[in-house]
Amino acid sequence: MKKIGLEDKEKMHIFRVVAGVMHLGNVNFQASDGTQGGCFVPEEAEASLTKTADLFSVPINELKESLTSRIMQTSKGGHRGSLIK
Repeated sequence: MKKIGLEDKEKMHIFRVVAGVMHLGNVNFQASDGTQGGCFVPEEAEASLTKTADLFSVPINELKESLTSRIMQTSKGGHRGSLIK
């Protein structure tokens, strides 16, 4: 990495992203019961999710919500409509 001119700070950012992605790979998701579908992060995966949030420097509740929910946006004639979570 030094040969291509990366500074120590830039290398640490790259290492944090790679480590975060690897920890994210350890997170298991379980399907929620019910007719609406969806999923949740079980307790045994919370440690990996917490480490991932720390490495990505994001709040854990925001990371968990973004991984377990989706937002759809309606479109009508090319115009953006309502957001559905």
